[in-house]
Amino acid sequence: MNTEESQTKLMHIVFTDLHGYSKLSSNEVRKLWQDYLPIVYEKTKQFLDKAISKNTWGDALFVVFESIDDALGLLISYRDAFKALKLKQPLQPRLSAHSAEGEVFFDPFTNSYTVSGDAVALTARIEPIVRPGEVFVTTEFVNHAATAVSKNDYKFERIGYLTLAKKYGEIELHRLIHKTDRQYNLPRLFPNRSDTGLPKRTTLRCEEEALIASWNWDTPLDSIRSLRKIPFNEVSGEFLVQLARNAKKAGLWNEALEFIQDAVRPTMMYSNIPIPQISDSNIEIRKTKADCLSRLGRFREAILEIYALSESGVGDSETIAMLAAQFKRLATMQNGEIIDPKQIDIESLQHAKDLYLEAFRRNLSDYYPAINAAYLLIMLGFLLQEDVLLDEGQSLASYVADTWGQSEHGDWWSECTYCEALFLKGDSNCLKLLNQTRKRFAPDHFQLKAVSEQIEIFVTIAEDPLKTIAKGMIEILKKEEK
Repeated sequence: MNTEESQTKLMHIVFTDLHGYSKLSSNEVRKLWQDYLPIVYEKTKQFLDKAISKNTWGDALFVVFESIDDALGLLISYRDAFKALKLKQPLQPRLSAHSAEGEVFFDPFTNSYTVSGDAVALTARIEPIVRPGEVFVTTEFVNHAATAVSKNDYKFERIGYLTLAKKYGEIELHRLIHKTDRQYNLPRLFPNRSDTGLPKRTTLRCEEEALIASWNWDTPLDSIRSLRKIPFNEVSGEFLVQLARNAKKAGLWNEALEFIQDAVRPTMMYSNIPIPQISDSNIEIRKTKADCLSRLGRFREAILEIYALSESGVGDSETIAMLAAQFKRLATMQNGEIIDPKQIDIESLQHAKDLYLEAFRRNLSDYYPAINAAYLLIMLGFLLQEDVLLDEGQSLASYVADTWGQSEHGDWWSECTYCEALFLKGDSNCLKLLNQTRKRFAPDHFQLKAVSEQIEIFVTIAEDPLKTIAKGMIEILKKEEK
């Protein structure tokens, strides 16, 4: 290739960084570069030597290949090289890959070739959302991997659509593993992107658009009086929000608040619970409401609305997991007490399970929704007498145990989750480990109650040997509460 010319070609782009690198001391960074990275390089050299372009920035590595086989080889060998190091300070690579056309240039500053294009930016946005120690790749990469000579050495598990870093939108991603890696079949558990169990916001109907078009800006109060004759439960929430916009624009603050109040009234049913078409935590609703309250001199209320808006995490993994917890308690508790298994609301419990799995899918680095989903899969397996659900729950528990494991750097929640994962697998060693974990962290009442409540619900449904192990777990937790 002429150093003065650029070329456009199909390329396979790899990005990786090291999770935990920023926490290293200067001495630890020096040791990493001098003692450990040369080992990683030797194990990946056969692939790196074939790259079109490669570069490093601190802990980040950027590599571009023409051969999909070389890209696959680097991704797995780099991942495995770090696994084999057994570092005292845990460092795990996050690897991403994408296949697309890009432009290759000669860089006179480094006297080597470099690559540019949208594909480079896209791959860089994937890497921050990869679970440490994993490889996430795009559908385009998977499609090209099907043509690889070494294709039978690798497997892909579809994760689904995830939100990329820096507001780069959503993209469908897959988990790359080697054929010798254990498969957990996690994607089989995830709800489809279009069917998370959550109700969809209603859209504006054609006849409603005509009514809004008839709004008279010269006499807005007349328009409001006319439209008020339509019962709020016969129109869409979006229609009421549009009327609130119009009223606010016309300076009719009280009227705008009334439309908002109607918009958030419960008019739909979700798992036998009446819910509104539009939640009062909706960003636009909160902004409109705060503006109207402020205009009316109700400043304290307006501040509270704005504060709530800034604190809300609508759509993120934690929020969905919180919603799942409410459905779980709704299904299994009444007046603060655990109900008889025969009275459990199966539909609500299934909603909780799907929501926990969706929360886990959106943040594969969080063990909390994963362990909760494992509990509910097994509980539903017992309740519905379905062995498939039992197997899926125990497989997910195995994934949690194998992925997060026991750590010197853990806390009460992570170490207790490891004990719970062992327990759900039927491993009675969890009892001894839980005893040690209790002594190590001296958890407070809230921490103990959060775990014991979960297991107390489980024990009412479970069968042996899990039931016996569960009783042992509760006994250990209850002793600490005294």
